[in-house]
Amino acid sequence: MGSSLGPLFADIYINYLEYKLKRRLKENGVLYWKRFMDDCFVLVNENTDINKLLDILNSFDVDMQFTVETEKNNSISFLDILITRTNIDVNKTGLNILPIEVLYSFLTITKKHMSIIRVVQCEQLLNILRLQYPREKLNNQKSLMLLPILYPAPTVFLSSSCILLTPVQKK
Repeated sequence: MGSSLGPLFADIYINYLEYKLKRRLKENGVLYWKRFMDDCFVLVNENTDINKLLDILNSFDVDMQFTVETEKNNSISFLDILITRTNIDVNKTGLNILPIEVLYSFLTITKKHMSIIRVVQCEQLLNILRLQYPREKLNNQKSLMLLPILYPAPTVFLSSSCILLTPVQKK
C-alpha cells in the first residue's frame, strides 16, 4: 500500500509539469487543457500532430509516460462521462431572429434560476448563442448588453479534436 501523501505529491508534480510545458503545448496546437488527478482532457487544433504532443509530454520525465486516447465518432469518455462533440446550425434554432432585448431578458431569467436548470443545458445554450453572437459582433448599444452574459470569462470554442492523455508510470 502506498503512502497517503502519494496523490498529493503526484498532483504537485503534474502541476509542475503543466507549468513547465504549457507554452510548448500551446505552440504545438493545444487549445484547452483540463485535468482531474492524472487524467487530462485536451482539445487540440484539427491539424495538430498528436504524436508530437505526446513526445513533448513524455520527454519531461523518462519514468513517467503519457498515453493518448482520441475521440471516436465525435465522442470520448472522460472520468466515466461520455463527451460528444456536436455541430449545431444556429440558424435552425431560431435564436438568431430574437430581438436582443428578449434574448437578454431570457438569459437573465435563466441565470437567476440556475438551481432549476441544469448547468450543462445552460452552457449548451450559451455556446450556441456564442456562435451566433461572436464577441466582435457585439458592437452596438443593444448587443453590448449580452457581453457579460455570453462572455463572463475567456471562452474556448470547440471546433477542434478531443484527446485524452493519461500518464503511466514506467516500471
